[in-house]
Amino acid sequence: MSEIEGLKSATETTKQIITLSTGVVTLTITFYDKFNTDSAQAAGAPWSLCAAWVLFGLCIVSALATLGAITGTLHHIDRQANGQTLTPAQLQLVNNMSDARNVRIPARIMAVLFIFGMAFTIAAGISIGL
Repeated sequence: MSEIEGLKSATETTKQIITLSTGVVTLTITFYDKFNTDSAQAAGAPWSLCAAWVLFGLCIVSALATLGAITGTLHHIDRQANGQTLTPAQLQLVNNMSDARNVRIPARIMAVLFIFGMAFTIAAGISIGL
């Protein structure tokens, strides 16, 4: 089924976004003091970097919700393939596959949070470098 391959691809994309978000937060926290000047360090991290950390954290939470929704959809597909009875709501999930709202909404939120997190990280890099 090509629909299942789409869900598997969405799973891999979500895992990559979790990895990238975690990596950016880890690197910016680890190396922040090396890029910061003495006068700016006393003031703390720029607001844009703090905002990026929050956005990446929310992105990771949304990505976990996306993975959970994909897992639930695949579970119902598997149950249907094994001949088990499904409720009408479960049948709707199976029929909609990856286009179902339970997958689409957290995935879109995840993507938007990741894009804004990257934008704020870039803005923080520019402000630290100036």
